[in-house]
Amino acid sequence: MANYRLKLGTDFDLSPKQIEIVERNKDTLVRALPGSGKTTILTLKIKNLLLDNPQLNKLCCISYTNVNVEDLESSCSLILDSEQIKKIDFLTFHSFCLQYILTPFSYLYRSSKGLRPYKKIFNFGEHGSDLIDYLSDKGVETAEIQKIIDTEKIYYNFKFINNSWKITSNTHKASTVSKYLNFLNSERLIDFNLISLLSLFIVQQNPVVRRVLNKSIDWMFIDEFQDVSEIQCKIIEALSKSRMKNNSETKWFMVGDPNQSIYGFAGANPRSMYDMRNFFKMLHDGEECEIKLDKSHRCSDEVFEFAKKNYNSVLRKVKNSQLVQQLPGEDIVGYLEDMEIADDLQGNGGDGKVIIKTTISAVSEIVNLKFNELLDQEVCCIGINRFNSIDVYKQYMLHDNTDEGDGFSLYAELYKDYEERYGFKYFSLFVRYLILKHHFYNNRLKYQKSLEKFIYSLGLLLSDKLNVEMQPQVLSSITVDAIEITSPLAPTSTVFDEFIGFTGRLVTSLNSNLEFTDGEEAIFSTISEADRITNINGVTEPTLANFIAYITRSTPEKLTFEIKHIHKIKGLEYEQVIVQRIEDLPHKSNYGVHFAIFGTRSFQANAGQIYDYVQELNKLYVMLTRPRKNLYIIKNQYKQSHFLAAQ
Repeated sequence: MANYRLKLGTDFDLSPKQIEIVERNKDTLVRALPGSGKTTILTLKIKNLLLDNPQLNKLCCISYTNVNVEDLESSCSLILDSEQIKKIDFLTFHSFCLQYILTPFSYLYRSSKGLRPYKKIFNFGEHGSDLIDYLSDKGVETAEIQKIIDTEKIYYNFKFINNSWKITSNTHKASTVSKYLNFLNSERLIDFNLISLLSLFIVQQNPVVRRVLNKSIDWMFIDEFQDVSEIQCKIIEALSKSRMKNNSETKWFMVGDPNQSIYGFAGANPRSMYDMRNFFKMLHDGEECEIKLDKSHRCSDEVFEFAKKNYNSVLRKVKNSQLVQQLPGEDIVGYLEDMEIADDLQGNGGDGKVIIKTTISAVSEIVNLKFNELLDQEVCCIGINRFNSIDVYKQYMLHDNTDEGDGFSLYAELYKDYEERYGFKYFSLFVRYLILKHHFYNNRLKYQKSLEKFIYSLGLLLSDKLNVEMQPQVLSSITVDAIEITSPLAPTSTVFDEFIGFTGRLVTSLNSNLEFTDGEEAIFSTISEADRITNINGVTEPTLANFIAYITRSTPEKLTFEIKHIHKIKGLEYEQVIVQRIEDLPHKSNYGVHFAIFGTRSFQANAGQIYDYVQELNKLYVMLTRPRKNLYIIKNQYKQSHFLAAQ
């Protein structure tokens, strides 16, 4: 047996399950659990493959978001050399579709329905006002339009129903989404949902495309596989079942945890791991392709056992309910049985405890707990939504012994609003700008590296928006103008004030250095005071100095108190975790299913509503499995939580 500690350079011995995963040279689906080392085993698998097969030419490594992709690339960079890294493309699934399918093969697509694989992507900042005018002219209700204005998004998905793709939306009427799609087509635009759908059509309709992809990519790695969409699953099926020689064409490695699937509202397919396990098993003539990791290296036995028993108890009640048992068609009971967490899965043997506190005021209890019992410890308080987080933040900041760093760490999550409004790459470039300018005036040893990262991010932003590669001299010229290195940062100003100045210089430089085609000059717009986000419940924006201290802190420096909500904690862990407002689960859109199961209300559900409901239970499981040590659950003594069964 190979000495993998020596071969892969780890400081730990691989478990038998991990060795099986690393050595398997076929399609593999890894079923993980919280803290089991999903990313670690994926990166070690890649390293082992490249060491054993130096002739491999192209690997694609895919994850759910840009942030996940950056984290994955950073993890691989720590254990692979530069030549090995060059063989890997790190992408989101949408980026993969654009780079490998839509861009090279869009000319092959034909449709009688009017859809076209245009290259320009819808952006509300650029196209929003035209969309609102269009929808108004088409008679869309004012309430529908206001929801779009408030969120600056159109929330919808495609579901495969009766052998065709149908529009579904929990937020908008189907007629509104149809008019939105007509607007995109009239303006020669596509959005992220259409990127996947059109890529699927191209792959399904063209054997040559499938052949080219299967011959050009040696391995496809997908992290966070529980978050892929139904369309993306169909792309995987179309490519994998068309392989002629399994040993010489694309192999698939997928890792995820179905019990942590919580993004159904954003298009994730909750059945992805269940269905793809069965698909690959059929493809391999009945051979099981799933390998289950069996230990959480994060949670203590008591914490993990509590989370597991709680989850299974509620899930079994759902499975055995009359509501589910009478559902026709889909194998919903088989899916729910597969979602049960196996009894033999275990924690890390640590001494972490589960402490349940009952109170009248959850916010006061949380703040008192932090200051009286957990003052010098790393703590994360997790709520169901961002407004729970803001309530705790405001109470916490009333205490005189909070420091500036902690104060900002709580507020930092609210800056996600800026990322969502202006785009991840745009705000990420601004953050790179702040870091390089800080290093220029305070740490010249790090300045050159910071400058390189800024130019790299600038190139990504321009290639993403303009679909062209920028020449190095052009990027350098724009960088000089945008960073204005001779002007120091104003530490007492706010982040948004500096954002205004930065975007002004950047847009001016873009206009002077680039030749825009028709319409492209509107892609980049200067930010003004009118764009400041103010709907943050009266929380005071911290100074620029605090923000820079936060983003430039070294990795070992742990913030002592963070307040987050459920959709911001996937993949994170903390020494002590406080969970609040469990009684707010499930979301009110699931009340029909919930009270039919736990009450006496009559309700006729479909399979999709059951999947949505189970994802509400998954949210609680994710929250309960964040601590490395103790788990504190704050209960409201006057409100019942059916989801908290293991009490």
